[in-house]
Amino acid sequence: MPIPLTTPVNIPAQPAQPEKTYPDAWIRELIVFSPSPTEGEARFVIQPYNGQTGEILDGAAPEVLSVALWQACAEVPEVAAAMAAVLACVEPLRDWLAQQTT
Repeated sequence: MPIPLTTPVNIPAQPAQPEKTYPDAWIRELIVFSPSPTEGEARFVIQPYNGQTGEILDGAAPEVLSVALWQACAEVPEVAAAMAAVLACVEPLRDWLAQQTT
């Protein structure tokens, strides 16, 4: 699901190429590092994206969000819900993966 950008990225028309607009954002990388239940970091690398065409703008400087994981979980309900979903998916993911290799 696309995430709206605050300011869409427009690429000017090139000879023989029409203008392109990237009104959304794509999470290219999501890294969660949590050495304990009280410390950790989440890092998001976000690129401009066009949800209608599926095109991700390569070459643009990405937006990088690095946050204290558990502080963000405590203060941002959506982050807490996302982390709960990640933790809840581990066992079903293990089961699914085991079925793929048999």
